[in-house]
Amino acid sequence: PEAAKASKYSDAEVEELHELKQRLEDQLQRALAKTSNTFDSMFERAPLSVAEWKTRRAQLGDDDSEEDEDDEQERSILGEGTFASTYRMKAKQAIESAGVKPGDLFAVKTLERKKMKKVSFTPEMVENEVRVLSRLRHRNIIRCYHLFKQPEDKPKLFHLVMEIALGGSLKSRVEQGPQDPVKVLRWTRQMASALSYMHSQRV
Repeated sequence: PEAAKASKYSDAEVEELHELKQRLEDQLQRALAKTSNTFDSMFERAPLSVAEWKTRRAQLGDDDSEEDEDDEQERSILGEGTFASTYRMKAKQAIESAGVKPGDLFAVKTLERKKMKKVSFTPEMVENEVRVLSRLRHRNIIRCYHLFKQPEDKPKLFHLVMEIALGGSLKSRVEQGPQDPVKVLRWTRQMASALSYMHSQRV
């Protein structure tokens, strides 16, 4: 919607598109909450092509990565942290009520219980984070849809299915050098709006 607003759509049309997107996302959240399917049956990695991946690594200043070209897991990584990695993944099956088609992209944050223990991050803390994120509804906040546990009874992995930001991160934009002041002003307003909303939700 932000890109649309800057081009051919009126403010009213942008708002209508945003409301439609939110309704579909609500449907997706409900569908995933009800499903008995496993994570692996619903999602799979969506690695960048080797060419796309090389371009991305070069932009990040990492030209020494040829050995990982054939590693689909490596080419699917969006980000890594102390005990979690976020992957570029795609739907394996349709979720018609939410308008999801096979191949639609998602970001999936995978947390490893073994690594969580080292920093005293408990499964209860994961579930609390998901409860908080799942109730947020703001166009400038990444939407959180569902938490899959693997296995369900004594999980070793937690998969948090989220909206994917295809435009890249703010960090990557900053690292590209000076930006258009108009864009910077728009980003600042978006961040301020998101933070204000989060405070209003006591987050």
